[in-house]
Amino acid sequence: PPRIRAADSSPLKVLVVEGQQLTLRCAADGSPPPSISWFKRLSSGQHTLSSGPVYTVASASRKCDGIFQCLADNGEEPADKREIRVVVHYRPRVSVANEQISQSRGHSTMVMCAVSGLPIRELYWEHRGRRFRPGPDAATCWSGGRHCLYQQTTSAGDEVDGDGFQTMTRIDL
Repeated sequence: PPRIRAADSSPLKVLVVEGQQLTLRCAADGSPPPSISWFKRLSSGQHTLSSGPVYTVASASRKCDGIFQCLADNGEEPADKREIRVVVHYRPRVSVANEQISQSRGHSTMVMCAVSGLPIRELYWEHRGRRFRPGPDAATCWSGGRHCLYQQTTSAGDEVDGDGFQTMTRIDL
């Protein structure tokens, strides 16, 4: 039966930066020599990609993130397979629903934005160029790709507006 040579194949986890070339390798031995097929696992099943010992994507996108499988088959049972987890790192993107939020004094305010990026090393709010620190009347939260800033009450001198607060992210690619 065919045998995939782990030492000459891609590791079980491959990191790639969005836009860079993704190359996966699968080396196998057997008699007769096995053919190599590449598949990508999808929620709807497997998608056949190509055949040959090397699978290349010229410019990796977020769609490349997931489990790839190489299958070595020469007609002898059992065929051998190797699963490779591809993780695509990409720059952060921040979007806000409301550019400007106003609130009457004495009322609570929540500012929210959607954040995506992988990996996100740091995520915080700034107000007029200074890092916002949560306190007894204010908190931040992170849930399901949304970052929020909650200020319990606003008083004279408080300003909660799109011009004043910004979400800052840091990513190391």
